[in-house]
Amino acid sequence: MWFAFSLSLVIVAYNNVINRWAPFHGAAYVPLNLTFTGVVTVATATALSLSRSELGLEGDIGDAGVSLAAVAVFGAGALALARSRHAHRIADRRVTNLRGRELAFYLLARIPLGTAVTEELLFRGLLFALWSDIGMSSFSAALFASLAFGLWHISPTTIGIRINDPQASSHKVWAAVGGAVLLTTVAGLGLTWLRLRTGGLVAPIVLHAGVNSMSALAGVIAGRR
Repeated sequence: MWFAFSLSLVIVAYNNVINRWAPFHGAAYVPLNLTFTGVVTVATATALSLSRSELGLEGDIGDAGVSLAAVAVFGAGALALARSRHAHRIADRRVTNLRGRELAFYLLARIPLGTAVTEELLFRGLLFALWSDIGMSSFSAALFASLAFGLWHISPTTIGIRINDPQASSHKVWAAVGGAVLLTTVAGLGLTWLRLRTGGLVAPIVLHAGVNSMSALAGVIAGRR
């Protein structure tokens, strides 16, 4: 149990610390996240003899069908909101100025690889397998892994609020952080359910990448309005 707890803390600390390093938000984002994920996953799986199945690495591409449908519905709603009078609510200064190849890379590589693949392997793959391996029920393992997933978002949320609202009070920042941790913890539980339902990480990765990319695209469109 202590190893699972310690590794969870290491993973949470990694993201909350490295997000404070400016170069991480540029070209270093994808390779650093994938390297960290690969090293931690391979080392832990080897040491504890975790199988590919336990890590969720045996899913089928056909599992992505429901995820793609959900992304399409979500995307339609997000883009409609971006073109409405409420667009300012989702405008994001971090992506507003992205255009052409830079925007395409952000939506099609940075988010899918640096965010979705990284986070699904770490939380729905490695940590879920690790908590399950010590005898936790599926729900308890999902809860511990999802709580770590929520805490992983503290620093990114703080930075996002400061960029989009430099005058935000400390109360507003911490309220946003608390909301983000709660929301992503719940989202983590949903993604874990999808991983268990489909037998692998393909569906969660596609859903995660699609929702994040559509959110970013909506943020770009809303910001330009």
